[in-house]
Order: sequence, then structure tokens, then C-alpha cells
Amino acid sequence: MGLLSSKLRMSSWIRLGAITAVLLTTLILLGVIDHFAQRYARKEAAERLEQMAWEMRESLDRGIRERFVDISMLSTLPIIRPNGDPANIRKVLETLQDHLPYYAWIGLADTKGKVFAATHGVLEGKDVSGRPWFQNAQEYAYAGDYHPAVLLAKELPYQAEPWRFIDVAAPVFGADGKLHGVLGAHLSWRWAKDLAQRLFMPVQETYRMDVLIVRNDGTVLLGPKGLEEQKLDTFSVKRARAGQSGAVEEIWPDGRYVTGYTQTNPQNNYGLNWMILVRQPADVAMEAFDTLELKMLGVGIVIALILATLGAGLARQLSQPLAVLGSAAERRANGEDAEIPAIDDYREIAALSQTLSAMVTAEQQQRTALQNLNATLENQVENRTAELRLAADQLQTALLEQHAAKEELQRIVLLDVLTGLPNRRAFHDELPRAMARARRQQQTMAVLFLDLDGFKGVNDTYGHEAGDAVLREFAARISSSVRTTDMVARLAGDEFTVILEQLVADDDATRIAQKLLTLMQAPFALSNASVHLSSSIGIALFHSVDAVTPDQLVHAADQAMYAAKRAGKNQIQHA
Repeated sequence: MGLLSSKLRMSSWIRLGAITAVLLTTLILLGVIDHFAQRYARKEAAERLEQMAWEMRESLDRGIRERFVDISMLSTLPIIRPNGDPANIRKVLETLQDHLPYYAWIGLADTKGKVFAATHGVLEGKDVSGRPWFQNAQEYAYAGDYHPAVLLAKELPYQAEPWRFIDVAAPVFGADGKLHGVLGAHLSWRWAKDLAQRLFMPVQETYRMDVLIVRNDGTVLLGPKGLEEQKLDTFSVKRARAGQSGAVEEIWPDGRYVTGYTQTNPQNNYGLNWMILVRQPADVAMEAFDTLELKMLGVGIVIALILATLGAGLARQLSQPLAVLGSAAERRANGEDAEIPAIDDYREIAALSQTLSAMVTAEQQQRTALQNLNATLENQVENRTAELRLAADQLQTALLEQHAAKEELQRIVLLDVLTGLPNRRAFHDELPRAMARARRQQQTMAVLFLDLDGFKGVNDTYGHEAGDAVLREFAARISSSVRTTDMVARLAGDEFTVILEQLVADDDATRIAQKLLTLMQAPFALSNASVHLSSSIGIALFHSVDAVTPDQLVHAADQAMYAAKRAGKNQIQHA
């Protein structure tokens, strides 16, 4: 019975495996198709919105260009001159306004900015010299950006929305080539709104598309209610401001949208640099795909059920020979006189069994070989790691020793052997850095140049060993007179320098030098005598605004020291 149960379980598992494989394959295929279909749908929606943004851009560019042609051609007419008949000029201007009602106002100003003639006499006699359109159109045609009405707010007919204009102006030159006036026009912003409505009315309500015109600073000039006059900083605005075109799905203050964006051409738009955005709610943009996705899901489920049924039947047919063979073998095992079917009738099964047995044997051999190889590699890696660790330790030790030797060599190179103070080289390395800090921190610093008065007599009378002792004592007294942050250096012989930094007042350097002169009153004790010496000190101050070099500063302190010697020694002199 055990063999029979195993046979039946095997048949059941084969059928279940076949059904599962069919279902999984169908679901994977549906997922792949859905993924690529969704990408295609998003791409189509994005390209559609980007194309609409381009269409709006081209319409705006063309509209502004046409207005420039209107005003530029009008400015060349002989009748348009400030010395002509205002009534005739007014008639010509009103003809253009009647032809294109979007011109809220057209006027001619003389060179002083006084309106000579205008449509319906509005603002005639008024001074417009301070208006940007007049100031910027004295040499070339000019387009002024979107702005609220200023002078015309009370002159034009009332409307529900406040008047907003785009200025278009051109210079008026006489036959002599000189400026005779400026022709200016206020183009109502209603022009842009009607243009957007004409372009998008067929799809705006059905597909809930919005068109926005945004100034380069992010201010919405045209758009849905609640967004106009507001500033945007969306990803599409940033990309359009950078001169790029495209489409993106992004979060707006009022929801998630797919946005197509582009930027007007400043050359075609005569300097008006606007961004055009066309947006559509993401769920509306993907609505057609969502419907298609549901249909695909339904069709996929039906196909999966059909394939699963066929797979189950095919699995039952393929597992039937195994069931027959297993049943015969079980009856023979129980002592029944059952005939086992001839093996020739199941050549595929025998071949499969032999192949699987050979594969298992080969796999065991490969596993054993891999285990042996892995053990060998682990030993080699462990030995190599130990060798590398030892080499790394040795390298680190050598680097530390090299670094210590380098520091010691640097110390020897920069120190005076006799006094232990920084030497001339260290002093000349540090001085430029101290001057840079003083400039950066806007502080005062000073250089003291010191020399022992009568030091040569000590060497001549008591010998060089006594002179060396005096120099060491002199170095100690200087160091005790200054702060630890100040630098004391021995240049050569009995010449010493001090770099004083972060001085609060110029007198601070004099005070420190005077302190040193006081310390010099104490005698210098030698092995068999004591001597009294003095010091001559030169001071050179450096302020953060001074344009001097380090060499010039040291030279000034040196000359001040020699001046102190010439003045009688044992005193302080300033450069």
C-alpha cells in the first residue's frame, strides 16, 4: 500500500505542478504586458501634453510677433508724427484698435513723454516719460512684460477682472533720422486668455486640461483660479526655466498631474521669457489605460483557466504510465501474480530514470571536488591573509618610523641648535602666514627686531662659551616677555625677532618691548663673572590694509633697530 500511496501522491503533485506552472506563466506574461503597456500609455500622455505646450508657445510667439509688426509698421507712416494733426493720428490709431480690439490703448508721445494723440483721446496731454515702454523704445522696438494697469486703470471701461497689459512700443523717426516720438500700445492680457481658450476649448472640459503661462520668476500669469498671481516652484517650472521641454508626473498644490512644459523663445518673443505648462490630472491622463488594464485582466483570467484545464489533462495523460507501472510493481511486491508491462513500452521513462541517476552521481562527484577545492582555497587565503597582515604591520611600522624621522629632520631644520628657538628659515616661513591671518581677521600685528648691545665684548673678554650662555639667557628673557602664541626666532648671532599677533592697539607692541628692556636690567650670570647688557629694539607694525611684503616688513623693523643703536642703544624705535 505504501508504494501505491506514493504513486498516487506523485500523480497528484504532477497535475498540481502543471496547473501552477501554467497559472504562474500566464500571470508573469500579464504583468510584463501590463508594465510595458503602462509605460507606453504614460509616454503617450506625456507627449500629448508636451505637444500642446508647444502649440501654445508657437501661438504666443506668433501673436507677439504680429503685434510688433503692427506697431513697427504704424510707426513708419508719415502721418504718425507729433507735429501732425492729432485728430488724423487718432483716427489711424482707432482704426487699428477696431481691427484688433485686444489693443486696450494706443498712443503717440513726443520726445518729452507727453501724449500727443491716443485712441479715444485717453491720456492725451498726460506725461508718460516715466513709463518703461517710453524709456525703452527710444532706439528700438520694445516689449514690456505682463503688468497691472497704472495710468489707465481709471480711464478704461470697467470689467470684472482687473486690467492687465503687455506693452508694445516702437520709436518714431523723422526723415532726418532723429527721434520724433514713441508709439506705444497696451495689449490686453485678455488676448492670451482667449488664445488659450481657443486652443484648448475642445479638450479642456472633457479631458480636464489646464494651460498655464508662468513668468521666469515662477509667477503664474495665466492659469486656473487660485493659482494666478501665485508663485510655483514645481519640477516642470525648474526644467522649463532651464530652457528644456518635456513632460513629467508631479505633485501640484491641488493634486497629482501629468505636466507638459516648454519655454517661449526670447528672440521670437522680443525678450518676453515665459514658460508654458499644460497639465492634466494623472488619473484622467491614465483613464484609457486603466480601462484597458481591466479588460486585459479579465481576458488573462479566462486564458489562464483554459490553459490550466488543458495542463491538468496533459499532466494526467503523462503520469498515467507511471501509475500503471507503480500499481503492477506493488502487486508483485504483495505476492500477486501480476505481469509488469514490458520496458520497451516505456523507453522514455527508462531513459529519464537513467539520465537522472547519472546526473545525481555527477553532482555528488562535483560537490565532493568543490568541497576539497574550497578547503584548499580557505587554507591558502588564511595563509595569504596572515602574510599580508604581517607585511601590513611591517609597512605601518616603517611608515611610522619614517614619519618620526621626517618630523625630527623638520624640527632640526627649523630650530636653532644653540637656543632651541625657531631659526631664520622657520621665521621666514611663518611671517607670510601671520600676515595673511592679520588680513583675514582684520587685525594688527608687529615684528620686533632685537640686538644685544655690547655682545661682541662678551665674546672677546670671556670667550665664546660665555657668549653662548648669554644668548641662551637672552632667548629665555625674550620668550618670557611674550605670549605662547607669539613666535620668537633667532636669525643669526645676537639678532632675534618676535612676531606679535592679534594686537588690540598699536601701543601693545611698545609695551611688550618696554617689558623686555626692563628684564634686560638684570645682569647676565656667567661661570666666573656677571655682565650688564642692554638691547636695541626696532618695531614695524602691520595693519590688515597695508600693502607690504614680508621682506619689506622685516627690513623696516631691522632699520628701526639700527636707528635705536644710533640714538644711543638700550631703547625702542618704530619704523
